Amino acid sequence: MQFENRNIGTIVREWAERAPDARSIEYQTEVFTRQDVQNSAAHLAQHFSQLGVQRSGSVALLVGNPVRGIESMLALWSLGAAVLFLDARQSDEEIDRAFQTNGISIGFSDLPRFQKTAQFEALPPRQDDIVKREMLIFADEAGELDALILSSSGTTSLPRYRRVSHQAFVQQLNVAANLIGNPVPYPSLVYGSPAFGAVIGNWVRLLMHGTFALSLPMFLKTAELDRALRRSDVLAAGLPPVLIRALIEFHKSESPLASTPAYANLKRLISVGGPISANDLQEAYALLSRGVRNIYSMTGVGAVSLLEGNDIPQRPNSVGKPLKGVKVRIVGASGETLPIGETGRIMARATWKSGADEIESGDIGRKDEQGFLYVVGRSEQIATRNSVNVNLIDLETDVKKIDGVRDCIAFSKASENTADDEIFLAVETSRPFTEMRNLVQRSAAVFRHPDYFLVSPLLPRNAANKLSLRALKDEVTQKETRFVAF
Repeated sequence: MQFENRNIGTIVREWAERAPDARSIEYQTEVFTRQDVQNSAAHLAQHFSQLGVQRSGSVALLVGNPVRGIESMLALWSLGAAVLFLDARQSDEEIDRAFQTNGISIGFSDLPRFQKTAQFEALPPRQDDIVKREMLIFADEAGELDALILSSSGTTSLPRYRRVSHQAFVQQLNVAANLIGNPVPYPSLVYGSPAFGAVIGNWVRLLMHGTFALSLPMFLKTAELDRALRRSDVLAAGLPPVLIRALIEFHKSESPLASTPAYANLKRLISVGGPISANDLQEAYALLSRGVRNIYSMTGVGAVSLLEGNDIPQRPNSVGKPLKGVKVRIVGASGETLPIGETGRIMARATWKSGADEIESGDIGRKDEQGFLYVVGRSEQIATRNSVNVNLIDLETDVKKIDGVRDCIAFSKASENTADDEIFLAVETSRPFTEMRNLVQRSAAVFRHPDYFLVSPLLPRNAANKLSLRALKDEVTQKETRFVAF
């Protein structure tokens, strides 16, 4: 099938025309065929058109049901509109900024909380009794219009939001897939918010190739995730590090004497949405799947490097070798390229893309003599106290090794009274506060001990399912903050 110079929706429609009754998506035990998706999207397109959505318009989607999100996206593409996915965990201020920055004319949501606001219209209920077979008609068959408005975490030098056309997005997805050796996606388990670029990219790839997707709700028990991963019709999954860690702890408890990985069916188990610790990566390789992969990526470049196979137990601290088609430099304070082994700022450029700029990742790292890349930390994750530099990544690594710690994040801010930085540590765990503080005192070097400490069984997360640094920093400034002196 030809992918180039086409609206992505026309590719999805062609798969439906070829095999309308083939499974497309399964969500909460309900299976939707390719034709089901087309019928529902066609109904939504009529609804959106009546509400004034026009060609070249920009529309926001904020959904709890991922199937409705995908159908709405296809419907809006048929009208020639660009889609910005938002996430329910974003603050009202963030959502307001997203509307204003991107010229969003209207938003749609299936969540009652947002349907009551002035920005969002309610998505109509799904009509599963549609008998007539309908196919979407696209106003922009060639895919020259914008398809998506993608957001970044803001860690690189690129703008927070960027528009991408159908043609450009197809090219990016195809190049990235070929670079990591996965040109045709496996039937996959899809987890996470479509507001996260890696998740919507995965959805679009599966739809483009007519490949089955098992979609899971955002909130689920580890045992439910385990059952889904064991299914014979699921061969790949992308999960955030926090869920990979939860699976590791689950299998340590449920089958401590297992001699083979739990998910022999998985060809790919990819860690997405933030760094995974070396210890978790090794244990995932040993306990979960030999198909574990750690992909280091950057906004504006895409996949930068890949660690897989025997390199995981041998070099778990590395993020792998830079991919062909990507040039990585380690630079010093003046922008000079540093020798092998020296630590500096990580710069990357997609050489496969004509005229692509070199982009600063915001990460600090080094390369070894074999060409493997190591991420030491983020430039803003170096705090200074008593004239000593404290790498906050090292503090997080020490704490994540403690049994019962689901996740943690460390950050700093300048002290109001001294020239030092103040270090804050938030830990997601069910352990009591005093017990957790004692364990951190024993596990982390004294010079890394935080100044302020927060322990909670549930910390705020963003659309990428990472701990929300912004929300935790905002909490520091609140009068009744949960952070207390360590």
